[in-house]
Amino acid sequence: MGRSRCSTEPKREFAHSLETLTLTLEDVSSIRKVLSCAELDLHCRDRGRFALLDNGKLCFSCQQTKFSLFSRPRTCRLCCRCVCSQCCTKVQLPDKKLSHVPVYALGWSVDPKDPPLHTRNGLSLAGLGPLWAGAAAWVWASLCRDCSQLLDTVVTRSHSSARLLHRA
Repeated sequence: MGRSRCSTEPKREFAHSLETLTLTLEDVSSIRKVLSCAELDLHCRDRGRFALLDNGKLCFSCQQTKFSLFSRPRTCRLCCRCVCSQCCTKVQLPDKKLSHVPVYALGWSVDPKDPPLHTRNGLSLAGLGPLWAGAAAWVWASLCRDCSQLLDTVVTRSHSSARLLHRA
C-alpha cells in the first residue's frame, strides 16, 4: 500500500512542474535569439563571413547561399535571422502576442505546397493544425531549420508530458 503512494508522488510533482513551467512562443523566440547570437560570435574571427551573416547577406543556416537583388532572404519569425528558401519552412503561428501562446497548445500545420517537414526521429509534422483557439488570426510564418527543430522538440515533449499527466 505504501508502495503505490510512493509511485504517485513523483507523478504529482511532475504534473505540478509541467503546469508551472510552460513555455510561450516568446520564450522560445528569446532562447533562439540568444543561441543565434552565440552562433554568430563563433564566426567573429572570420570578419568577412561575420559581416555577411550579421548584415543578412548570407544564409544563417547553411552559410552557403548568398543573397542578392534576385535571390532575397526569408526572415525567421522566431530568431529574426535571414535564411534561404531551402533552409526555411512555413508554419502557421499566431499573428500577434506570442507571449500569450503556450507552446504546449500548438500543433504543426505545414504549408501544403511545401513537402512535409520531417524531424530527426522521422515524425511527420504535416496534418496537425493550431490547437489554441485563443489567437485571433493565424498567419503563415517562415521558420529556419533550427527554430523549427527546437519548436518541434518542445511541442513533442510537451504533448508527451501532457499525455503522461492525463494518465496519472
